[in-house]
Amino acid sequence: EWGVLSSISTRLSGDAPVPFGNIYSFSDGPCDASSGVPYMFASDLDQSMKDIKENSMVSLTLSEAELSGPLLPDECVVGGQKGYGDPENPPCARLVLTGEFLKLSPPSDDSSEHGDKKEWEFAHQALAKRHPSMAKMPANHKPFIGKILLRDIWFIDMYGGATIIDLDEYYAASPSDEGVGDDEESVW
Repeated sequence: EWGVLSSISTRLSGDAPVPFGNIYSFSDGPCDASSGVPYMFASDLDQSMKDIKENSMVSLTLSEAELSGPLLPDECVVGGQKGYGDPENPPCARLVLTGEFLKLSPPSDDSSEHGDKKEWEFAHQALAKRHPSMAKMPANHKPFIGKILLRDIWFIDMYGGATIIDLDEYYAASPSDEGVGDDEESVW
């Protein structure tokens, strides 16, 4: 549902690039038909989007520690029942999706970098369903939908180092709806 979007800061300049992380809500589609592509509502007023205008490469970091209730594994709970839980503990899975951030064009607008009516409608519906409060973003913020065109996937869920996931295998995977439902009606 959310993660840390990291960009190269345009605000903190110097001799070397400086990273900047910012919380972003996202969706890759309904739980039973997820696409694997992270879509986000954004505004050019946001610092991350200012950075992306200069360098469109980003990373979206997700942690299993974001889960709640019975889905949250003990390995992610600081201290936890087993006494070794922590979001940084390798058995508390982490995923880093890296790629180029692209704006999607709404169906009636040809001015953005990337235009595909079906994709925009899919992303809009998915974001509206998972993040209904985004409908309340002020119009003068000129919200838009963006996506990450993935180039690399880094994953760790156990001791012994991370795995680099092949993009073809990632996109070929079938979503699992075990224990996860998408029953709520959209407000949009």
